[in-house]
Amino acid sequence: MPIPRKGLRDIHTRRERAGSQTQAYTAYLRLLCIEMEKSLRELERRAAQHRLAIVENRLSALEREKKVLSSTVGTSAVGPRGAPPTSPTKGGLHIRY
Repeated sequence: MPIPRKGLRDIHTRRERAGSQTQAYTAYLRLLCIEMEKSLRELERRAAQHRLAIVENRLSALEREKKVLSSTVGTSAVGPRGAPPTSPTKGGLHIRY
């Protein structure tokens, strides 16, 4: 008489015999994973907020410096690329010393 072939379905594991005890264990393990990921995301959020605050502070410092420089020049209007507006001249380049 030949030996019957066994497949993957014939292998019995301990999971089949375990009851609600392992379900509670896996639920607690899942809760732990969720809490760890939540903690990690909070840490990432705080780091991003810190970087954003640094950028905001630098932008406000640049605006203050821009106001100081524009008041020093005596003009509040600023032309293209930050240069003071100029009047068109005739006859080429004129340099005053």
